[in-house]
Amino acid sequence: MNTSRLLLSILGSAALVCLGTCSRNDVVTPGGPGAGMVAASGKSGTELGSAAMAGRSGVGGDGRGTGGTGGIAAGTGGSSFSGTGGGSLSESGGSSSAGRAGTSTGGRGGGAGAASDGGAGGPSMAGAGVATGGGGAGGASVLPGHKFGANEAVRILVIGSSNEIGTCWRAFLWRKLRTAGLANIDFVGGVSQGPDCGVAGYDKDMQGEDSNIVSNWTMTDIAGWFTTNKPDIVLLHVGGADALQSLPVSGITKNYSVALEQARLVTPDVEFMNAQHTPMTRAVEETKALNAAIVAWAAEHTTTESPITPVDLYTGLSPDVDTRDGTHLNDIGAEKVADRFFMALQPLFAP
Repeated sequence: MNTSRLLLSILGSAALVCLGTCSRNDVVTPGGPGAGMVAASGKSGTELGSAAMAGRSGVGGDGRGTGGTGGIAAGTGGSSFSGTGGGSLSESGGSSSAGRAGTSTGGRGGGAGAASDGGAGGPSMAGAGVATGGGGAGGASVLPGHKFGANEAVRILVIGSSNEIGTCWRAFLWRKLRTAGLANIDFVGGVSQGPDCGVAGYDKDMQGEDSNIVSNWTMTDIAGWFTTNKPDIVLLHVGGADALQSLPVSGITKNYSVALEQARLVTPDVEFMNAQHTPMTRAVEETKALNAAIVAWAAEHTTTESPITPVDLYTGLSPDVDTRDGTHLNDIGAEKVADRFFMALQPLFAP
């Protein structure tokens, strides 16, 4: 089996939407089936996605520096997302998809990475640039490049819960985007509130409420979020309130799918970033199950036109260090979450 190291994979779209939930999860070990990762570091070649069990996936980024390489795919049905610049991956039954942009030391993303579906006759897709993938005959090329111009107006919808309304990660993310020269980012949504966080004038617009129960969303509510705000990018961090009430994961992912469908009706090429939930001191096993389901759901519903990126907000965070009460992020945790989302978003924009 070829092991590739992968960087953060980013699905880019012009409007960002954050879907969040009130989370009260314990520390979750990032080794559960289906657990994926999005790099919080721009270091080229950082290994952040590994898949050793069926259905698990890693997410990689691309970069010109040394070139991000693919995650690990092992075992029948294992999958990985490989970053640009290459790497090969293949194992009987293993599959991979070309990773979208990520960053690495040395510069912005290069060409799309290689993707292959193991097994005789299986399809393979190889992006431009140095990329190889073990797989069957055939396949289509994926053109590299950035989705949005640095000065392009991009609408981002954040859908969330109390961890979005009452903590500072949105303010910190807004500051990082502005510092990177992205002056025309517009956070959108029907709620405009949040702490100042020492970031004067940041855009507080989002969609969500405290204790946001995903399982209770209605079609009318969901459709209205997208027809009203028309996001290019959706940032979703929600489901923790469901986990705290031990509600079935199937009800959560069902409404994820409804939200995705409505977003694509308004913006067919929407970038949909569904974050794995931050760890809490309660509902530990429920959070693990939710985070595994998010990775599997993303792999099932992602498309070339409208990619889904599962952003890992779980690995490397601890309720003891990164929350103020076992559920809600403190400023240390908020900075980490902002970093993860920023690393996922940055490759979508031209310098």
